[in-house]
Amino acid sequence: MFSLNPARKAVREVRELFAAWVIGFLAASLIIQPFSGSLLAVKKASAPLREEAGWSEPLNDDQKALQLLDRITFGARPGDLERLRGMGLAAFLDEQLHPERLDDAAVEAKVAALPTLQMSPEELVENYPPPKQGTQAKREQPSAKGNRATPTMSMQAPKPGAMEVEGPRRVIMELAQEEVLRAVYSRRQLQEIMVQFWMNHFNIFAPKGADAWLTTSFERDTIRPRALGKFEDLLAATAKSPAMLFYLDNWMSASPKDYPQQHPYRNPSAGRRRARRHYYGLFGYPRPRMFAPRTSRPPLSAPRRTCEENQPRVE
Repeated sequence: MFSLNPARKAVREVRELFAAWVIGFLAASLIIQPFSGSLLAVKKASAPLREEAGWSEPLNDDQKALQLLDRITFGARPGDLERLRGMGLAAFLDEQLHPERLDDAAVEAKVAALPTLQMSPEELVENYPPPKQGTQAKREQPSAKGNRATPTMSMQAPKPGAMEVEGPRRVIMELAQEEVLRAVYSRRQLQEIMVQFWMNHFNIFAPKGADAWLTTSFERDTIRPRALGKFEDLLAATAKSPAMLFYLDNWMSASPKDYPQQHPYRNPSAGRRRARRHYYGLFGYPRPRMFAPRTSRPPLSAPRRTCEENQPRVE
C-alpha cells in the first residue's frame, strides 16, 4: 500500500531548513543596525544630487561618483564618497576589478567566527548530521510538568543554547550570515555583488537533501574564485559541482545497461535544465526536438520511482 509518510517527512524537513535560512538573514541583519543612522545621512545628502541629475544633462563629478557606487557596490557607506573623490573614478574601478589587492582582513575575521564556512562537505555531514526525528522538538519545548510547576517560565528569556540551531539548518544559517557580513563589511564590493549574481544565475536550493551540506563548498570553491572570471570557466565548474549535480537530480541517472530494472532510461534533466537556465536562457532555448534522444522514448509502462526511492540517503 502506498504511504505518504516519507513525502510528509521530506516536506517537513524542507520547511525547517528554509526557516533556518530566514533566521540566518534576520540574525545577521542585527549587525548592521549601528550603521543605519549613518547610511540614512548619506542617502539624504545624495538626494539633491540625484534630483539634479537629468538624462539630457551631463553628470558632474559627484553624480558620477554616486552612479559608480550604485552600480558596483551595495551602496554608499560612510566615507565611501569622500574616498572615491580623492582617488578618482578610474582608480576606484580598477581597485574593485582586482580584489586581491584589497586588504579584507576585517571581514575575514568576522567570517572566521562561523565554523561551518571552513569545513568540507564531508566534515559538515560528520559534525552537523540531521537531528533524529523528534529530538529537536523535545529540546525546544518545555515539558508540561515544568509548565505547571512554574507558570511564569514561558514569559522569561530562554536559557543560552536552548534555541540553538543544529544540524544542516546551522550550516545554511551560517552561509546566510556570511552573505550579509561580506555585503556590509567587505571592501571587495564588486566581487561580492558578482558572487551573489552568479549564485542567483547558477542557483541551487540549499534545503534540498544533501545540498544542505554541499552549498557551502559550491559558494566558496566554485563560484567565489571565478566570480570576476570568464563565463565559460564558471559554466564548466558548476557543471561538475556535486551541489549542482545533486540539485538537478543527476545522481539518479544511471546507465540502463547496469541497472535495467531500476533505471530503464537515463535522466536527461541535468543537461536540459542547464541548457535552458544557465546557457541559452529562457527565450533562447532551442526546440525540444534538438535535444531529443536518439533512442526511442521509454514506454509508458516504465516503472516510476516511489517517493521513498526519490529521497536522498545520508549514510
